[in-house]
Amino acid sequence: QLEKKMEYIAQKYELTNEGNSFPIYDGVGNIEEYLLFKPRIACLLKEPYDEIVDGMAQGGGWSIPRDCFMRPDQRWSNLTYQRIIYTIYGQRNNLKYMEMDYIRNDHSMGDVLRSIAWVNLNKMPAQKRSNQTYIANFKKYWKDVVQEQLKIYSPDIILCGNVFGACHEELFPHVRLLHTIPGKENMKDIAIYNYAQTLLFDVAHPGIIGKSHEAIGYYIDSINEAIRTLWIMNCDFLKRNEESLKIW
Repeated sequence: QLEKKMEYIAQKYELTNEGNSFPIYDGVGNIEEYLLFKPRIACLLKEPYDEIVDGMAQGGGWSIPRDCFMRPDQRWSNLTYQRIIYTIYGQRNNLKYMEMDYIRNDHSMGDVLRSIAWVNLNKMPAQKRSNQTYIANFKKYWKDVVQEQLKIYSPDIILCGNVFGACHEELFPHVRLLHTIPGKENMKDIAIYNYAQTLLFDVAHPGIIGKSHEAIGYYIDSINEAIRTLWIMNCDFLKRNEESLKIW
């Protein structure tokens, strides 16, 4: 139903670039696995890309979760996918970045992407390097769909890859800052907010955090350490609050 809504919006507002581009669908690859793991994690990013023809973004009509994350022969050469895989795999297995194998040596590490929610603010194919037009497209065309996705998926953790400032007023009003982790090697600070029962991580886009092992490790390990501590604290707070309400 969500994909049908994306297709309807693209046709209604004539976003298909004369029939040469279609939405690139996002969401969850394996619903059962997504529901199995705690905390449930969503990645909120800017926009996808496919083909560039004569400088114009084209393509689409396929699904990131189904056609990328569920592929048995995926080799995970995309840097954005790699950094998210290391983050989720490390969180699930309580491993730091330098304690993990290389993805190129163990492609099965990428299976963790099947059990997270992958959501883009803009659903149409774009350039490989995003500009600010994705913000206008999100607010004009896709805001309601993204809101519905996050409501349905109900993640415990949302990793906002350099999009928090562009969407928090529409998606996460009245957030409360919990913690800030200083950035490293030109990487922006990691700011962590509480919104209702969800922890929001305002982090750099995983594809542009640098190529050194130190920068990548700092990014991944900082996120996972914060998840391990703050999410447990948040759960304890909510549990105590529920118990207090019952007593009251």
